[in-house]
Amino acid sequence: MTDTPLYYVITANDLYDGEVVFWSGTDQWDALLGNAYAFDDRNDAEGIITGLRADQVVGGYAIPVTRNDHGELIPTHLREAIRATGPTNYFHGKQNDRQISSSYSASLSEYDQLSFQKGAQ
Repeated sequence: MTDTPLYYVITANDLYDGEVVFWSGTDQWDALLGNAYAFDDRNDAEGIITGLRADQVVGGYAIPVTRNDHGELIPTHLREAIRATGPTNYFHGKQNDRQISSSYSASLSEYDQLSFQKGAQ
């Protein structure tokens, strides 16, 4: 069995609209996990967190992620997968914009996949 390498991504909430965002570079934030900068070392991510601008985001922290076979970032915890894709009860925001990674939809249960497909119409 091979160990899947862990990476770390910084997530926070946008100060103005509350949207979940991911650090993508110096003073740059993106709503899509796929555009986030992935650190090899948690300490490097924590170093960036200490210098986050309080006029941009609140509640910044590092989350562990892995990469799938296509190189896409995948959260290792359900909470972070939900934060990355949006609410689970209806489609709006990221889901409505149809910018959800196919990796997330593939990890849903059969029932959720049907709901996902129905909501995406």
